[in-house]
Amino acid sequence: QWARQEVLAASKLIGKGSGIISLTPLTPSDVENFHNKGYEKAEQKDYKGAIEEFNQALRINPNYEKSYVSRGFCHFSLGDTQGAIQDYNQAIRLNPNQSKAYYNRGLARRKIEDKQGAIQDYSEAIRLNPNHAKAYNNRGLIRAVLGDKQAAAEDLQKAVDLFFEQGDIPNYKQALEALNSLKLRQ
Repeated sequence: QWARQEVLAASKLIGKGSGIISLTPLTPSDVENFHNKGYEKAEQKDYKGAIEEFNQALRINPNYEKSYVSRGFCHFSLGDTQGAIQDYNQAIRLNPNQSKAYYNRGLARRKIEDKQGAIQDYSEAIRLNPNHAKAYNNRGLIRAVLGDKQAAAEDLQKAVDLFFEQGDIPNYKQALEALNSLKLRQ
């Protein structure tokens, strides 16, 4: 919840170029506006522009965990895996029940070959959201690489079931193919 002092302390300049300087308090809706602009830019793959918008939101409210998750995604998309992990860590500190932050950090950890860290993050994402098909799928793929074929098969089967139930046919087909490939190697 916003502390009144924080809202009053944060201010923005209105009337740029008019010679009139007016300071008005920033509000939670300003944070949402910057966050939403960042989200739109990220959807257009303007990740650098999106990061700037998320930075603005976080300047107003440094506890706005959604902007850390979204900015982390942008860092990851730009190849800044460590920057992404730092943002996901901060989001998790602010809200340890944020399954998306755990899942995304799992992706980043997987990219830097921290397989056990990725498994832990996918497991936490699943604990928080038991219908997270992609987390089951990715955890299963890593477990297969690590040689834990039984656990991998269980995860991939769960991913197949969830993708089918959720109507995500492209991912259903990929998970089913991975599961069948794993069974052939057993």
